[in-house]
Amino acid sequence: MKNDSQEETKDGTTGDLEDLAGPYREEFTLADLSRDALIKLIRAHQKIFVGYMYVMIEAQKKHFGEKKALELYAETYDKHMTEVQIPLLREAANIRGNDVISMFKYFHLATDGLGEGTYEFDMDVKNDYDVGYVGQYCVNAKFFEDSDDRAQLDALCAKGPGSMEHEAYTSICRNFHPKMKMEWPLLPPRKNKEGPFCKWRFWVEEEDRDTVDEQEDSKTAAQSAFYKPEDR
Repeated sequence: MKNDSQEETKDGTTGDLEDLAGPYREEFTLADLSRDALIKLIRAHQKIFVGYMYVMIEAQKKHFGEKKALELYAETYDKHMTEVQIPLLREAANIRGNDVISMFKYFHLATDGLGEGTYEFDMDVKNDYDVGYVGQYCVNAKFFEDSDDRAQLDALCAKGPGSMEHEAYTSICRNFHPKMKMEWPLLPPRKNKEGPFCKWRFWVEEEDRDTVDEQEDSKTAAQSAFYKPEDR
C-alpha cells in the first residue's frame, strides 16, 4: 500500500528501493529510492564534497605551499558559494530571506554542513537577525586536537582570519547580507577538553536590516557556467 508521503514513479514503483543491490533498472530515477536511502545518499554526497575540498587543498599545498593554498581555497570557495551552491540551495528549499536565520536554514542543507554526528551545536537565537551558537563537538577539530597537530588545527579554524572556517563564514555571510557581522569569542584548541570547541555569533545591525531585498530567484546561479536556465 502506498502512503501519502510516497510518489509513484513512471515505472509504477513507489520509492521503495533501499539500495541498488538488486536488478539493474534502465529507467532509474532518484524517486525510486526510499526516504532512508535518499538521506543516506545526501549524506554521502556531503562527505564527498568535504573530502574533495581537503584533497584539493592538499594538492595545492604540495605545488604552491600552505599560504598560497589557503588563499586559493578562499577564492574558489567564495566563487562556488556565490555562483553555484548558495543560489541553488536557496532555490531548491525556497529560502528567500537575507537575515541571519535564513543563513542558518541554508546550513541545514549545505554540502559542507554535515551535522548529525559531525557537529553538535547549542543554538542561541535572539531574533532573526542575531544568532549565535556554541560548538560542543566538531569531528575535524577533535581529530587534530587528539593528533596534537596544531598546524592543521590552525588551518582549519584555530587561527581565526585566514583559516578555512573563517573564510567560509565570511563568504556565506556576504552572500546573505553584505553588512552581516560575525565574532568568534572562542576557538580551539581547548584548554578544558570537556568544554566546547568554539563560539560564534552572526548579526546585522538594526539600521542595516532593511537595506537588502529578499532574494527573488537564483540569478547568480543562472549566470554560472555550471548552471543555465535551460537546465531547470
